Amino acid sequence: MRHKVYGKKLSRSTDERKRLRRNLLRSLIVYGQIQTTKAKAQAIRGAIDILITKAKKQTEAMKRHIIASLGDRKIAKQLIDMANQKFSDRSSGYTRMIKLGFRQGDAAEMVLLSFVQGPITTALQEEPEEEIKESDESKKKIEKKQQKQSTKRSTEKKKKTQVKNKHNLDIINDL
Repeated sequence: MRHKVYGKKLSRSTDERKRLRRNLLRSLIVYGQIQTTKAKAQAIRGAIDILITKAKKQTEAMKRHIIASLGDRKIAKQLIDMANQKFSDRSSGYTRMIKLGFRQGDAAEMVLLSFVQGPITTALQEEPEEEIKESDESKKKIEKKQQKQSTKRSTEKKKKTQVKNKHNLDIINDL
């Protein structure tokens, strides 16, 4: 039984596990989202919820605890500001995990761990209008190239069939 046993070992020693957890927490706060394995995401999901809840209280003791947990004053300040701006109306559930599939090398399940209030910037990010116009022009160029290649291929196929037909006629004539 796992009574009073906290956290996952993640196949690491205690010091390695603490460093990994701290670095994942920092990355999540700085970038707003991280792509990691499901086990690692589950291991830090509860910790980030606790830190955000403490950041919303804004007492000096809580600020010191957050700085001690993260090991960096700038990131702790960023977390406190974000907690007060984005999550003031929420009581829990600050993160979401989006499944990304399996990693090719070892088939580990990958997830995107991000904050609920923040944007998802993987494939759903909107492009500015200028870039859309440029992409439309490039699409047209690509389509033209593909049409040219397809016409080349079709003419080459016609020539080959003509040669085959000619060859077949020669064989028939020889008979």
